[in-house]
Amino acid sequence: MIRRSKNHTIERHASERKFLLEQVSLPFKYIEYVFDMVTFNWVEKHMMMTKALQFVEDPDKKTTTYKVDALAIVKKNHREFATIEVSGGPIEQDRPHTLGDTEKTLLEGGEMLQGTLQQYLDASLETAKKLKFYTMQLIGIWFLLYSQSIGISQLIYSLERHFPL
Repeated sequence: MIRRSKNHTIERHASERKFLLEQVSLPFKYIEYVFDMVTFNWVEKHMMMTKALQFVEDPDKKTTTYKVDALAIVKKNHREFATIEVSGGPIEQDRPHTLGDTEKTLLEGGEMLQGTLQQYLDASLETAKKLKFYTMQLIGIWFLLYSQSIGISQLIYSLERHFPL
């Protein structure tokens, strides 16, 4: 069981990694423990879906992967379905880093969706519309959740939600 001290606080100038491991990971570790359907890999994990898509596009080209702060994987089929990016510590953010993480976050969700659709080309459009992938970004005290799926116009779209931590 995960326990948390009420008096535990993090320094104002904590590093991104310390913030990720000591503050951000706790509710996700709880979800992992209670529901036992998903596992989270923490700290600079490689997205394999990115590598697979690049290989399909050009098998002779060297592949690269995104490194994400956390990667959620469904235990049943080992599919990546969500990512978490932490843009700096709890107080200080670097604007170029934050903007880069935002772009990367949206691309990650799109690639997870694209990779899954490519593996199920015989699926109906109605079934494909039900697919959703999630990417999360933490900027200071704000938690942004992006849900990516195929919209009515058959384009990938993103929804953004802000929740104070």
